[in-house]
This record gives sequence, structure tokens and C-alpha cells, in this order.
Amino acid sequence: MSHSKTNTVTTGLIKVVQLSDDKQKLPDGSRIVFAESKQQFVLYRQAPTDSAITYVFERDSGKIFVNGSEGGSDDKHRMIELGKYMLSSCKESDLIAISTSNPV
Repeated sequence: MSHSKTNTVTTGLIKVVQLSDDKQKLPDGSRIVFAESKQQFVLYRQAPTDSAITYVFERDSGKIFVNGSEGGSDDKHRMIELGKYMLSSCKESDLIAISTSNPV
């Protein structure tokens, strides 16, 4: 994961959670992928009728970026709500969690 707006490059352990079947969608027809590292939380959402949205929350600064532009508290709330929606709409067996390491 890299974020060009702040030149932050994620290093170390990266965890990714998504639906295990690429053809499976959430009840609203969207797909959400959540990733976490020591530096950032990233949530990517692709809805069937909207453009993709990428939220990047930087742990150290507390800033959030939406599609590369700095956002505000409403965007943080929306990111949290989308994460809750993903988890409440799926059974644990529908999800896959992947951990990988990005060398320094």
C-alpha cells in the first residue's frame, strides 16, 4: 500500500480482509476490501453504480484521505460504517484474511 498524497509507504506486516469468493458481493451489490498496517487503515469500496472509493486513515496523524484528497470527520465516520456494514453482512466463513510482509 502506498499513499502518494503524503508520501507514506507502508512497511512491515499488512493484513487484508475481503470476501473469499471474487464473484460474491455484499447485499447492496458492492465489494469492500479492508487492509491494515502499522501506519494505516485502508478501505476500498466498489459499488455497482458508483466510482470506486478508497479511504486511507493514517494512524500517526489521525488524518483521512478519500481518493487521495484530505477528508474530515464525516469521512472517518463513513469509513467506519462501511467496515461495520461489511462485517455485519457476512458470515465469518465468507471472508478471507491475508497477512503479508512488505520489507522496509
